[in-house]
Amino acid sequence: RHTRLRTVTGVQTCALPIYTATFGRLLLSVMFAQLIFCQANESTGHWGLSRFKGLTQFGKYTYAFYCLHLFVIMIFQKFNARFPDVPRGAMLFYGELLAIFVGTTIVSILSYRYYEGYFLKIKNQL
Repeated sequence: RHTRLRTVTGVQTCALPIYTATFGRLLLSVMFAQLIFCQANESTGHWGLSRFKGLTQFGKYTYAFYCLHLFVIMIFQKFNARFPDVPRGAMLFYGELLAIFVGTTIVSILSYRYYEGYFLKIKNQL
């Protein structure tokens, strides 16, 4: 059975049959649900991710990361629109993903320190 190629944001990818994509999403959902459950019940969790201090520290910023990632993506899209003649290859695509991740992380840290932190201090004073 042959698969056809399709272009997603300038990168050619292989179009998967719908049942494979659905199964893959279901599998990822179950795996992430297990990860969340195991971390919520640390005493029974077998992954023990809390021993990695970097992940624990990053966990403070995840709400801001979730809320602000779309804005960072939109900023990068507007920036890319200024350069329509630049060829869009896989290296540029993955470089943009990395830049978006780093940019969102920086914005999330700033948001936590200067916005969320203020309200958390007020909450703790009450």
